[in-house]
Amino acid sequence: MAGHLQALGEMNERQRLTCQRVFGDPLNWVRIRLGHRSATTTALYLHTLQELEMRTRLELVPEGAWEPVGFSEDGWLERSAVAA
Repeated sequence: MAGHLQALGEMNERQRLTCQRVFGDPLNWVRIRLGHRSATTTALYLHTLQELEMRTRLELVPEGAWEPVGFSEDGWLERSAVAA
């Protein structure tokens, strides 16, 4: 969510209004779910949302996703050897 808030801040006013009409106001969405009366209070937690977003994204990465595939000490493996 926080990444979307940053992207929203980088848009010009017209782009921001279009995005809000299509997706709603993300800060307001978070404000309501946290039970805050003011978006100013919610803004205090944006750094936490950024951390949560990164942790969530990392949790979605499958185990072993960063391990190289298709290459060994002897060079590139044939496609059939990679699938096996």
